[in-house]
Amino acid sequence: MTNYLHNAFKKLPDTAVPTALHNATYRAVMFLKYRRYLKIAIALTAVTFLFSIWHVYTKLIETDALSVIQAIANTIDLTFDSIYDSFSTAFEFLPIQALILSTLNLLALICAIFFAQTFTRFQQQSEMRLK
Repeated sequence: MTNYLHNAFKKLPDTAVPTALHNATYRAVMFLKYRRYLKIAIALTAVTFLFSIWHVYTKLIETDALSVIQAIANTIDLTFDSIYDSFSTAFEFLPIQALILSTLNLLALICAIFFAQTFTRFQQQSEMRLK
């Protein structure tokens, strides 16, 4: 520790800091420390989600899946065999893996945004307690 900081700490009064103030200060510092990393994680997750949506779109166009879905919707009956055949045909033509990955990317993006909002709320609460 530098001499300047050491002398500054010696000059502080010996009064006890309230626990709530200490916790608020700690949360504010931790948020400021990790805010940049959180923004980078959200940006990377958003880019990944956009690329996964683009991949699903290209797979749908490549397999002409929209025409297949339209044909299935026009010919479906409410019998068990017809519904089973319709689902099996749809699973053959739809890019299921790409759809699952896009859904997982969307969930990750929603979680990252939720964490950012939670951290922002903690920061605002910490700032209000410090004032």
